[in-house]
Amino acid sequence: MSELATAAKPAGIIAKTSRRAAVGLTMSIGVGLLMMNVWRSSPSSLFLRTVNTVRLISIDDVDYLRSDAKYTIVAWRDGGKPAEAVVRTPLKELLEQLDAEQFAQVHRSIVVNLRAISHVKRHDNETAEIHLRGRDDVLPVSRNYLHLFRQM
Repeated sequence: MSELATAAKPAGIIAKTSRRAAVGLTMSIGVGLLMMNVWRSSPSSLFLRTVNTVRLISIDDVDYLRSDAKYTIVAWRDGGKPAEAVVRTPLKELLEQLDAEQFAQVHRSIVVNLRAISHVKRHDNETAEIHLRGRDDVLPVSRNYLHLFRQM
């Protein structure tokens, strides 16, 4: 069923499906395909799928993205409160679609929204850590990306 759903248009599969479980699976796949298409066509927002919901998040609300194998953890502000969700898109693919003036890769597994940075603390071993506004999270900056913060 899943190969059929991903190969065809989700609306066409729903019309042909009669079992409730199959309809739920088809809807889930259809929403996933929709999320990928909207993300690619609208880089000012991001669809995030959590356990029972799909949310549209403004890119301006995203604080950072952290790679976790084939998944990416997206940390954003939900009404001023920190929130996180996991998306099935690799960090490298998301990075290609982000505005380089607003987002910077600071570690092989971390991309940060430059507008969310409170301060950067340097260490003696040519690394640093980023502190974010309104979050307790501390993000590492590796030697390869420290040059981004030399003038700070």
